[in-house]
Amino acid sequence: MLERQIFKNQDLVLKVSLNIDPQKFDINKYEAFLDALCGEREYQKEVVGVILRYLLGGQHNNLKELAEENYHQNPVLQERYGSLEDFYKHLQLPDNLSCTI
Repeated sequence: MLERQIFKNQDLVLKVSLNIDPQKFDINKYEAFLDALCGEREYQKEVVGVILRYLLGGQHNNLKELAEENYHQNPVLQERYGSLEDFYKHLQLPDNLSCTI
């Protein structure tokens, strides 16, 4: 009989570094816009910040690079997918700087 495994979605979300070169992207320039856009919804502002760091921060050329970085740092991803190659097979548009929001 196959063993059933349960994973939390939050444990499978790829993390984006806070360490972004401000010469490449400085989110502080957009603070007023994000405040107007998100209002009191701080969770929205936080998510938009993560997405902007990923897309504009210049640390990754594609989703595959972000996935590899996360795979090596996240034991839950390692348990879920077994190998980095198997993880890559589950990515949508791995060779593009893409994400699902």
